[in-house]
Amino acid sequence: STSHWQNFLPNSHPPRNTLLPPRHPHRLPLPPHPTLRPSSSFSASFAATAIQTRSYRATPPKRILPLLAAGVVGLGAVYTFRALRQMDEDWEEYYERVEEYRRVTGVDLERQEEEEDEENAGEQRDVPSEDWDLAAYFRQGTLAIDMGSTRLKLSHRSSRRTGGNVGGGDEAGPAPTVGVDREGARSTPNLIWFESDTGDDDKDGNVLFGRLAASRHAGAVNPREALFANRHPGDENGADNDADNDAITRNGDALAVKSAREAIRIAASDVLDQILGGSHNNNNNNNSRNNNNNNNNNNNPKRTHPLFALDPSLPSTATSYNVRPILTYPPDAPARYLERYRKAVDDLTVPPGIAAFVPEPVAAVAGAEYYGWMPPKANAVHGGGDSVLVVDVGGTCTTISLVSSSSSGKENGKPTKEILYSATLPSLGGDTFIDLLVGHLIQSFYGTDPYHQHDENDTAATAPTSSSPPSSKPALPHDPQALPRLYESSTAAVHELTRKSRTQINVPYLTVDWQTRQPRHLDEGVARHVVESEVDRFVSRRLVPYYSGLSDAASYSILSNAMPPPKDLTTLLSS
Repeated sequence: STSHWQNFLPNSHPPRNTLLPPRHPHRLPLPPHPTLRPSSSFSASFAATAIQTRSYRATPPKRILPLLAAGVVGLGAVYTFRALRQMDEDWEEYYERVEEYRRVTGVDLERQEEEEDEENAGEQRDVPSEDWDLAAYFRQGTLAIDMGSTRLKLSHRSSRRTGGNVGGGDEAGPAPTVGVDREGARSTPNLIWFESDTGDDDKDGNVLFGRLAASRHAGAVNPREALFANRHPGDENGADNDADNDAITRNGDALAVKSAREAIRIAASDVLDQILGGSHNNNNNNNSRNNNNNNNNNNNPKRTHPLFALDPSLPSTATSYNVRPILTYPPDAPARYLERYRKAVDDLTVPPGIAAFVPEPVAAVAGAEYYGWMPPKANAVHGGGDSVLVVDVGGTCTTISLVSSSSSGKENGKPTKEILYSATLPSLGGDTFIDLLVGHLIQSFYGTDPYHQHDENDTAATAPTSSSPPSSKPALPHDPQALPRLYESSTAAVHELTRKSRTQINVPYLTVDWQTRQPRHLDEGVARHVVESEVDRFVSRRLVPYYSGLSDAASYSILSNAMPPPKDLTTLLSS
């Protein structure tokens, strides 16, 4: 551009049809050279062709507002259409999930919501009738509680669903899960220990349950034994025959209810926290419990934090589990036992009365039917085929019951089960095998008789009888610290002997030889027939005389009169 401007001399005129170079679109035109003086005609033509002016005028608002309105309406219509389409997809997915949940669990959520809307949200539900299906209202399933004589076991089962059965039985539903304690065991010692039994729950201090309570066995309470305590002889209904025993009976009832209630609370909350997750502010653990947040009162079943609730949506049950407790009890339990048991469980439920109580033999038959262990009725012998013989080997006793289907009543379209006959053999259970093995080890290692009652020459005919059941617990007074270690090794040995014919027991540094001041180690092999012989000897010398005395005094006979006196465990169970 500069070279082009220099071609024009002062006072010279450019050609008429000469086109001026266009301005660069991105650069400003260079100013004229100071020595160049274009003429006035050149300036006029340059201004006319090179300088372009553009004028603007404002658009009226009445023309802009309709355009803005149309844009807003169009944009809103597009997003509204997208939102409605997404809502339809979400509703379809929701109904598919509800239908899948109903198919899996058998619970109709819409029907429950309609029934809940009809009720007053601020009122607690009354105890349902027998015809009301409670299973649909416990969305977290059921918890079975077996409070045995020495161990407490719990099993959780999720909500009922339709479909097949893992065992091929008639009962449908998900498989139950046996709860484990914090040590990983499937059962917990049924012992509870109160720091100070003042009679007031707020002042009892810490409460230990399970193995920690077993470590303080001297001051521990067995809830099962406490429930059976204060039973008057010959009074199965639990009536007080002596007015002087009223105070003792009331104190025993309070201790039995409290011990059973706290044992169930601690064990159940621990298992439910592991299975369902979350801490429900019950302030319970396997080690201790703070009773300051617990307002338990036998006369007032309403508490701040109940463990089981039918309606967990209420403010008072927000920290409770929507789980129905199902408790088993022995078939020969007296009325006082069941009364205490119900009172202890009612203190943990809102509203009271939602817990179910099932006899242990009936629960055993139901479990066998669930797992498909029952034979087909078409192959039953002697016709019928509805009666089942249940042998329940507990910790310290064995119960033999005859269970049959009842034709008088039905439950869920199926005939209910009733117990036709039941007999309990005390002092004969799973712990008896362990006790006798410990006694055998004491006699072989220490050379002392752990029972101090019978000699090798004693026979069953000359063995003394007693009104109390004979105990299989061995004694080791001169070395009490070694007894727990013997029990631990003997328990593992008995469990191993159920699969093998022989096992080795090794307990290093069991005791000290006070003469040589050297440690003594236990290393002994035990065969299965050794334990069996110890059990048969205990049965023939101590149990059979005691059972014979009960048969003579009772209105019915525990042992068969048509069979000879039992000599071992096999003939005892047969009789």
